[in-house]
Amino acid sequence: MPVNSPTVIATDRVIIVGAGLGALYAALKLAPRPVLMISPEALGQGASSAWAQGGVAAAMDAADSPEKHAADTVGAGAGTVDASVAAHVTSEARRHILDLTTLGTPFDRDADGGYVLNREAAHSLARVVRVKGDQAGAEIMKALISEIADTPSVQVLEGVLASGLEVKDKWNPQGDIELHYSGLRPGEKLYEELLIGEGSYETDHERINKANEIYLPWEDMIVLLDNLDAASDSFDVKSIQELLRNAPTGYVPTSKLNDLFLKKTLANNLRSLH
Repeated sequence: MPVNSPTVIATDRVIIVGAGLGALYAALKLAPRPVLMISPEALGQGASSAWAQGGVAAAMDAADSPEKHAADTVGAGAGTVDASVAAHVTSEARRHILDLTTLGTPFDRDADGGYVLNREAAHSLARVVRVKGDQAGAEIMKALISEIADTPSVQVLEGVLASGLEVKDKWNPQGDIELHYSGLRPGEKLYEELLIGEGSYETDHERINKANEIYLPWEDMIVLLDNLDAASDSFDVKSIQELLRNAPTGYVPTSKLNDLFLKKTLANNLRSLH
């Protein structure tokens, strides 16, 4: 056999191409059905999932609900979100957080053992579950890889790269994989891209770079968020500006205060005096 000839492996297992968080989770959910995972590198080394620093959003608090989570998602999407998909994903989110916990993910907990929840972006309530601050991707991957090692039904081929698929269609009826094109939903992209701007730097992996961003250590971030929360509750606008100005956020006000809510409140107060 020529040196460069490919090795042919026949298998009746379910084949999962890739070894990111989604692939690992799928392999575990398919157990005990036999699965073959194809990973171009050692598990956890090449997947970008391990570099995900944000948490996972789910309605975990008693005051929250999947319906509220879905409403926030649809509202933030401004017409680009499929409401039925948002409802399905948010209704499943809590179950997956609990499942990942059972699989060994060390989510951050409070003194009473509850999940530490953060409020971010367009969420109306605190519902972002984190792991060791900003290490969600790495820690979830670590837990799933450990579980994969203890799951006999999952076989992993490391150092193997999928170079093509044998598609089944009218020109090739003997193919193994049949594709159905359903079209894109409003706002859905055909390709996903990562834009990190200039000044990125290398990581331990040759194909993954990291943005060179100013950030606060998690302990300092908690203090800043608590102070901002207190200032917001008391409508202390000057303190809010001062906190943001002193934080390494790049915030530099270019004009005087233009708080529409504050202006409306002051106008209402003036009308009530007359």
